[in-house]
Amino acid sequence: MGSWGTKPWDSDDAADWVERMMKETGLAKFVGDTLHREINVDFPGDADEIRAAAAVLLLLGDAYVWPFEDREQHLKLAISRLDEILAKNYIGWANGQIRAEIAVLKSRLEDKTKYTAEKVKWWHFDE
Repeated sequence: MGSWGTKPWDSDDAADWVERMMKETGLAKFVGDTLHREINVDFPGDADEIRAAAAVLLLLGDAYVWPFEDREQHLKLAISRLDEILAKNYIGWANGQIRAEIAVLKSRLEDKTKYTAEKVKWWHFDE
């Protein structure tokens, strides 16, 4: 098939590399484990780590990248955890950006096959 788009993983070779990387590094499991972590109210740094794990899904949680068997569960968990972070105001100075991140994660969950390029300010390269 060759290339089908402009994203870094929009070619057969790149998609194969991403699949190998995911299997060999255990990245999806590491992200999932982090998303399951409880937030210690005395150490809200856990919230930052959970948000960072959700950010990996913002960048790589695409249907062509993230392991199929984990994708839906991890997206739902990331949304839930970011909602919790908002509700408890753990990272209050970033609430607006977190809402935008949740919106992107929800759009990935709602459309499992469409390959979209949503804007999330911190990783969108053409701003």
